[in-house]
Amino acid sequence: MTIKIWDVEKKELLATLLASGDGWVIFTPEGYFDGEGEGLRLLRFNAGLVSYSTDELKPLLHRRPLQPLSR
Repeated sequence: MTIKIWDVEKKELLATLLASGDGWVIFTPEGYFDGEGEGLRLLRFNAGLVSYSTDELKPLLHRRPLQPLSR
């Protein structure tokens, strides 16, 4: 299941939630993420021809709990 969370007044995507029976992951357009279970293991980030796992990006982009970014 995929759920998109929007700020309807600003017409701006705030976050995307991917959920399954084995876990979930939520991430922002800026790339910050949080999750549990299988969701974190399956999520990959692509930058051109290079793909990164959540384990590789945790030191930079993992936020627990995921909080709104200051604007």
